[in-house]
Amino acid sequence: MYILMQTKCGKAHEMEKFHEAKSKGRVAFQEEQYVTAAHWFEEALDISLKDPAILSNLSACFARLGFGIDALEYATKCISERPEWPKAYYRLGVALNIQKLDPRNKGLKDAYMNAIEARLNSIKVEEDKVEEDNTE
Repeated sequence: MYILMQTKCGKAHEMEKFHEAKSKGRVAFQEEQYVTAAHWFEEALDISLKDPAILSNLSACFARLGFGIDALEYATKCISERPEWPKAYYRLGVALNIQKLDPRNKGLKDAYMNAIEARLNSIKVEEDKVEEDNTE
């Protein structure tokens, strides 16, 4: 029983640390302190390795700092974790744009088309949810 309680307390403490780091990262990002924000988001990522929001936020930090390769790495990981999320494809497009890749590049075109398709799908889901809520 004691070991079980320690495990639960340990997980609760980890989640508390995760949310604290995520919150500090958001504040730093809003204050345009992108290096500090990236530090806090990386702290959060150490706790929750595959959190899509954290991966997206890290991509945004590195994009704002002009580090296209790092922004691309985190955007790609974000897409792997949440492939239906339009924001992940937006982050990918930003990262590719920072690197000034040739717009004729098929990968870039595919990323933008996927972002558009994902956004259209998310709009459809939102519309269906509103319609469903209205019929209840």
